[in-house]
Amino acid sequence: MSLVTYSLRVVISHLESRGLQHKISSGGGAIHGFYEHGCKVLLPNDYMLSVQTHPKIAGPAFAETALFRNNRMVWFHHSDVTRHHTPDDLFDHIALAEERANQPGPDNSDDEEE
Repeated sequence: MSLVTYSLRVVISHLESRGLQHKISSGGGAIHGFYEHGCKVLLPNDYMLSVQTHPKIAGPAFAETALFRNNRMVWFHHSDVTRHHTPDDLFDHIALAEERANQPGPDNSDDEEE
């Protein structure tokens, strides 16, 4: 297993306790280091929630997330990116993203039978 930051360890522990699949992924870019700081939460219906905990990405917040479907960013709560100031804020957001991924609707229209 990769070396991960304390913040990411908190996130992974929560995901594993809920049985959610994830992949360690710090997103690349110009931020390199010895520790991984992000992950992708794999959700149903080709949804994926990117979680980043690095201060250069999340700023003063605990984490920053973005929801994707089929590798395209999906607007969620009137924004493309959401910052979470506490782990509990993040965990509530993960539950909402999981709920959205499981619901049929405009973003899931190709999942419905015609």
